[in-house]
Amino acid sequence: MVVNFNDAYQIITIAAIASVVLSSGMWLTIRKI
Repeated sequence: MVVNFNDAYQIITIAAIASVVLSSGMWLTIRKI
């Protein structure tokens, strides 16, 4: 199985952005309560 470095980098970047958005969203929700 050969993984293109560009694809892997894109997946990692998307995952990082998604986790940041998710954590910030949860943080805002917790602060609202």
